[in-house]
Amino acid sequence: AMWRTLVISLLCVFLLVSGLYGSGENSHVQLDIVGGNATSIWLHPYQVSVWSGRGYRGSGAFLSQKWIITTASVVAGFEALSLSVRCHSSSAVSGGQQYQVSSMVIHPRFSFNTMLHDVALLLLWRDDILRPVRYVKLARYPLPENTTALLTGWGSTSNRTKMSDILQEIWERTLPLSFCQEVYNQSFRISYSQFCSQAINAYGPCWGDTGDLLMVNNTLYGLLSWNGGCFFKAAPSIFTQISSVRHWIFQVMKNYHPRQNSPDPLTLPTTSD
Repeated sequence: AMWRTLVISLLCVFLLVSGLYGSGENSHVQLDIVGGNATSIWLHPYQVSVWSGRGYRGSGAFLSQKWIITTASVVAGFEALSLSVRCHSSSAVSGGQQYQVSSMVIHPRFSFNTMLHDVALLLLWRDDILRPVRYVKLARYPLPENTTALLTGWGSTSNRTKMSDILQEIWERTLPLSFCQEVYNQSFRISYSQFCSQAINAYGPCWGDTGDLLMVNNTLYGLLSWNGGCFFKAAPSIFTQISSVRHWIFQVMKNYHPRQNSPDPLTLPTTSD
């Protein structure tokens, strides 16, 4: 179908740009929500915006007083000390508190070539004194197909702007993995460490919303990894399956020591495809 060809063409552009992530800050690909509605951080108090210098990177969430979860595609190619997070604010650009990142751990099996295992953890500076924060709860099991879930992030409300100043939300419905694999054909192999969904009565995420949170009953089930195009309602979004990386996340939080080098990927458990 024509829309499928166009979606795959847009995805090829995404791959071309994201593959250049080491060449500079402007080469990083971001996703935005098109057609979202404004919401309040007090309804999603665990959510943070991730920054590199003055550049907005995407979303993340508190796992603890010091640990933030986001996608690897948000932070790969950047130095940890260039990163910061803003919390306790519905605005991504002002208000709340902004804290410096001291270290980051990217899943050892992440690659822009496959987009599998798209998850990273950020450790905040010990010297930063955070006021009490709400932690996100991690899903133990995958979402069933045809489940309605809420996606939140600072994505654009139109394809003419880079991002929204105010936190946005949009309802999504999970889809069969086989359907999404058929849509994207040979462009990507979609793994069981991922899942896909589609915006309900909206275009959904586009450029700028990488790392957005997909929640059901205040539980994090997915982090937005990529999307084939924001101009087609038929284009599903692909998420990192939180239940598939949950064990790795807790192992990093337990074993990582800030004064040492990053953990040896071989000593930390990885997930199967």
